[in-house]
Amino acid sequence: VLAVAAGAGDATSTSWGDVSVDTGIYGVAAYSNTGAATVNIFGDVDPPVFGGVAIVGGGSSDATINVAPGSTVEATDVGLFALNLGSGNVDINAGFGPFQSTVDAGAFGVVGVAAGNGNVNIDSGTVHVAGDSFFGLPPINIPVLGVPTAGGVLGVAAGTGDVAINSWGQVTVDQGLYGVLGYSNGGTSTVNIFDDVLQGTGVGAVAGGVSIVGSGSGNATVNVAPNQTIEASEVGLFALNLGSGDATINAGLGPFQSTVDAGTFGLVSIATGDGNATAHAGDVHVSGAGNLSLPIT
Repeated sequence: VLAVAAGAGDATSTSWGDVSVDTGIYGVAAYSNTGAATVNIFGDVDPPVFGGVAIVGGGSSDATINVAPGSTVEATDVGLFALNLGSGNVDINAGFGPFQSTVDAGAFGVVGVAAGNGNVNIDSGTVHVAGDSFFGLPPINIPVLGVPTAGGVLGVAAGTGDVAINSWGQVTVDQGLYGVLGYSNGGTSTVNIFDDVLQGTGVGAVAGGVSIVGSGSGNATVNVAPNQTIEASEVGLFALNLGSGDATINAGLGPFQSTVDAGTFGLVSIATGDGNATAHAGDVHVSGAGNLSLPIT
């Protein structure tokens, strides 16, 4: 299902039923040159390279993907992908509270990228990434870390826009770089995790929950709901602020605690400028078995 607006018009693709692609690039896709691009998925998608795709080439309109609760989007490489090359926002709505969709992908589960100064807003449901594919090629392993270029939920604002990710469902990464990751170059980055981030059948993700700000005065924040478990081969939760704002991790408050199980570092909060660095932890276990662990004798 494909809709293309080559000018300033809007492009909308809606699939009310199931979409099955035995061999192909996309399941449901919309592209607008300078208008809005919207993808609505009410059934299942099985399994092209990209499950759902919304792209805006320029202008100030938004790139949006909506997936109905109960729908399953499968893809050999990328489950949901929204890209805005203009100044507009990126919105991916695939879950809210218990009303969730499922994304099952080989390389990247949910990806939202604003190349201009727009915001990235992602509400994801259940996500599983195998880390066993890279666009028709074998997985490309990263030296030292020993995992392929893959991950669960990713939001990137390349300009001054904000990133806000709500991970409502369980994220499972068999092998890859991250479970849930938000990056803003010059805005704020907020990652909210309401369910588990698990290792799956392989070594898991290098980092479970990550929030990074590259510059400016915005804050980098990771929040984990009580009673959730974060697993990672190296770093459980990581907040990094390279600007002047704060770096904050909230994973426990009094009896309301989450659990972090990591190979090298449990929680790491770093503010390189004048901002505050804060880490509130619940239960933490570090095995010391990660690739970044150095033996001390």
